[in-house]
Amino acid sequence: MIPLEEKIPQPQYRWSFSKKQVTKFLEQIFTGILQLEEKQKTHLASFDAALRTLTSLGLTLGDLVKTITSHRLIVRMRDCTKTGLKQCMFDKVDVESYVAKNSLVGPDFLTLPEVTLSLKLKEQVVYDLANQRILSTQLKRGRGRTLLTVHVNDLRKFTQLYVPGAALARKLKTSPRSMMQQLAKRNINPVTGPRVDGGRQYFYLVEQVRDITSDI
Repeated sequence: MIPLEEKIPQPQYRWSFSKKQVTKFLEQIFTGILQLEEKQKTHLASFDAALRTLTSLGLTLGDLVKTITSHRLIVRMRDCTKTGLKQCMFDKVDVESYVAKNSLVGPDFLTLPEVTLSLKLKEQVVYDLANQRILSTQLKRGRGRTLLTVHVNDLRKFTQLYVPGAALARKLKTSPRSMMQQLAKRNINPVTGPRVDGGRQYFYLVEQVRDITSDI
């Protein structure tokens, strides 16, 4: 698309485009793309989520648009409740693959958004674990930026030491609340969580729950 040369009425925006150009551009992207159904949301990433992940690699909105138009990141579904490019929905596996191929900090380190994808946790949970120093982090330079990163060995150590309470409850086929009550009776308590230290999610020591079975 080519920006208009005429005076832009809203100076806070850098470029101005004709509506006809934008409509044609979006039609090219969404041709043949199916509309999103609620049940399909679990394995898909929104445009905003993908943008947050890519900016963690030092990329920009323009770079994301280029990856879409060049089909390096495939639009899988269209969320018609949104407008413009925010209708784009991506397969989470595709986003993870793109991140792996365009790592900002080298093969032995992960940025926190990359850790989020790896652990399948919410981004706020991962940042909270880093702030609590439960997840070991290091400052590292990449593309002129200083980033908080996690070495792959520290990530492996974290997964060996801790298990999310929600994941443990699913394994035991019970509710998180019931599981916590039963574990508390055995003097097994989470190391972090909302009622422990204000953390966003409960985590247990693996060694304390390793032999726990569904009979709780």
